[in-house]
Amino acid sequence: MAPLTLLTTKPLFLKPSLSPCPPQNPNPNFAPISLLSSSLSLSLRFPPSPPLSPIRCSGNNDGNFKQEVVTYPKPEAVAWSLALANTVQLIGNVGKPVEIKRLASGNVVAWTRLGVYKSSTETTWVNLTFWNELAHVAYQHVEPGKQIFVSGRLVSDEVKDNENIREYFKVIVKQLNFVQNSSSPVSFYDPRMAQNSPAAVEKRWQAFFANPLDWWDNRRNKKNPNAPDFKHKDTNEALWINSKYIPDWVNSQLEILDSRMASMQDNDRSSTVSFTDMTSL
Repeated sequence: MAPLTLLTTKPLFLKPSLSPCPPQNPNPNFAPISLLSSSLSLSLRFPPSPPLSPIRCSGNNDGNFKQEVVTYPKPEAVAWSLALANTVQLIGNVGKPVEIKRLASGNVVAWTRLGVYKSSTETTWVNLTFWNELAHVAYQHVEPGKQIFVSGRLVSDEVKDNENIREYFKVIVKQLNFVQNSSSPVSFYDPRMAQNSPAAVEKRWQAFFANPLDWWDNRRNKKNPNAPDFKHKDTNEALWINSKYIPDWVNSQLEILDSRMASMQDNDRSSTVSFTDMTSL
C-alpha cells in the first residue's frame, strides 16, 4: 500500500496576527515558503510585523473593516526660562558625612551623596555640592541617614585618568530643606556609610601613617575640590583633611610626615618617589 501523502496549498500562519482588524489585502511582496518532502507538502506564510503605532479598527454590518492610526495631541509649548532650563529636585537620604573645604579663592565648598529611592531593592546615588553659606549650613546640620530635599542644577566634572577622560555628574544645590516625618519613611542602606564613621576614619588614618608610601598624596595637585587628599594605591580608600570626623592628632602627624618626606627628597635627589594619583585631579 502506497504511503499517504498530505498536500495543501493553504497558508499556515506560525503565530496569530497582532493586527486588531482581519487582514484585507495580503502583502504581495512576500511569498509563501514551501516545504516539500515525500510525505508532506506545506505552504507557510509569515504575517507582517505589527505596526509601531496603535491601530484603531472600525467595521460595519457588511463585514468591511477600516484601520486608522491612533493620533495623540501634541504637547503644549512652554516659555523658556533659565530656571526651567536646568533644574533638578530630589528627596533622598544622606549617604555620607558632609565634607567641607575652603579654597584659595576664599570660596567654601562642601559635598556629600544622596540616596534616592528607585525600588525596594535599589537606590540611585547622586553627588551633591554646596557652595559658601549653604556649604556651612550643610556641614553643620546635614548628617548621614537624614532625609532632605534639594533643588539645584545638574553639572558635570571631567577627571583625567591617564589618557582617558571620565565624566561625572553632580547637583549644585541651591535650596536645601529637611523633610517632615511621613507615615512611611523610606530608609536606604549603603555599606560605604559604615566606612565613614569616626572609628572607621581614624582606623584609615592609622593605616595611612603606618605606610604612607602606599597612599597617593593629592593635596598640591588636585583640581577637583571633591577629590580626596589621600588615596590608597591598591584599595582606593580615601582620606580628606577637612573631614568632619578627622582625629585631632592627624594634623600634627602630617606636619611631621611632610618634614620627613622633604628631608628624604633632599638627601636623595637621584631617586624619584611617585606620590601623586593623577586619577584624582
